Amino acid sequence: MKSEYAAAAGLLSVALLSLGCNKECRNTVPPNTAIAIVTPCNDSTVSWHRTITGIARKPQQTTVDVVIHPLETSTYWAQPKIDVGADGTWRVETYFGRDGAVDRGKHFELKALTNCKPRPSEGQELPGWPSCEGSSDLLRVTRD
Repeated sequence: MKSEYAAAAGLLSVALLSLGCNKECRNTVPPNTAIAIVTPCNDSTVSWHRTITGIARKPQQTTVDVVIHPLETSTYWAQPKIDVGADGTWRVETYFGRDGAVDRGKHFELKALTNCKPRPSEGQELPGWPSCEGSSDLLRVTRD
């Protein structure tokens, strides 16, 4: 029994140490949230090409799409398709504006959306947030 506690304490120490080494900000995900963006954090700075990570609580029943809205425009941009893992985690390589300096300092908002009907295609320009069963909190970021 003592060795079980020692092993558990060792695993906890490794987990806490690895969390301390990862300095990237992570959003808090409430337990009953159906879909959430874990990174990047709200009000953070992002590069032109950025990985967005998140979690879906019912992965076998959920499709996930990320849409980005540049605040200077009325257009919303569908990002690449997302594969949701069996554990509900997902990630997608997204684009905040154009490559180079032209969009630096500009503000964007983004959401992760579940089970959109119809599902937006990668790169599709939308007039607003698509009609979907659920959405993450709205996040705002600034392009570096």
